[in-house]
Amino acid sequence: MTRPAAVALLIGIAMTSAGCSAGVASWGVNGVDPDAPAPAPAASVWTCSYLPTMDDDWHNDVLCTNGTEEQRPYLLEGDDFITEDEIMQAAREYETVLNGG
Repeated sequence: MTRPAAVALLIGIAMTSAGCSAGVASWGVNGVDPDAPAPAPAASVWTCSYLPTMDDDWHNDVLCTNGTEEQRPYLLEGDDFITEDEIMQAAREYETVLNGG
């Protein structure tokens, strides 16, 4: 018998005699218990960024995303001219609403 095979055999015998074999066999891939409930998915957080559309309409120059979905809100509809600072303030407020705040 080769040395690595003998070491593996001794480890197997030691684990069996210590009562470890049942515990090892019951665990799934990567040490995760297959009978454990699945973890809850992480909450998606919406973030809004300034991303001009170049369509000469300042109201839709913000893009909001949560990583899987995107929204381009139409902000400050009543204003004739909107600066980047103004639309980003409105975007932060919209982001808060999207995130349940």
